[in-house]
Amino acid sequence: MPDKRKSIMGRVRRIRATQKTSPIWLTVMSDLMTNLTLFFMLMYAFTRLTADEREEISSSLARAASKEGVVETRARDVLHKLSEQETMAKIDRLAQQKELEKYAKLDISEQMIKITLTAPVLFDIGESTLKKEAVPILNEVARVIAPIPNDIVVEGHTDNVPISAGAKYKSNWELSNARAFSVIDYFVEEKGVNPERLVSAGFGEHRPVAPNDTDENKAKNRRIEINIIRVK
Repeated sequence: MPDKRKSIMGRVRRIRATQKTSPIWLTVMSDLMTNLTLFFMLMYAFTRLTADEREEISSSLARAASKEGVVETRARDVLHKLSEQETMAKIDRLAQQKELEKYAKLDISEQMIKITLTAPVLFDIGESTLKKEAVPILNEVARVIAPIPNDIVVEGHTDNVPISAGAKYKSNWELSNARAFSVIDYFVEEKGVNPERLVSAGFGEHRPVAPNDTDENKAKNRRIEINIIRVK
């Protein structure tokens, strides 16, 4: 019995000595700090990925963490917000470019981010074929919209000058829709934008932004609007 008691007392002394040199709370604290460091490194890494890559990673992590999809939904929301913030920053830089100030206008609302391009720089009068001058501008816009997951509506608008007899298009409505489609076709065929996210619409002269009483105002009404639908 004395030998057994000595053995137990020896174990107790060893445990106490271990606690003095390495307290259990210190181990827990170091694990916590390691996990926090990894978390912030992961969040930073997300901001350097493309939208599609972030979407894939968030989906995988969410499925592993929750069968109910709650975590997946929250992860998607966070990544969508990050993506939208990046988009806003890119559009701001786009709108500030000196050579584009003359042709591009930016409007932001709770529902969408709208990039307005004046038609004269994109198309000749009565035509829906993109001009060479339009290519650099559309390339810059495509660079902004290609990586993001948001749906995009491209609208065509005209002034109220009637289409002449024998023209290629029967009405301003038809012309505006053809112009919107030309922009979408360029984004898809030339810049690789996902066609599932794109919608074209033509409004003809029915949604003017200025009275059609002067040549200057008519030029304002001949426009293409690229609407990036904001994620709610």
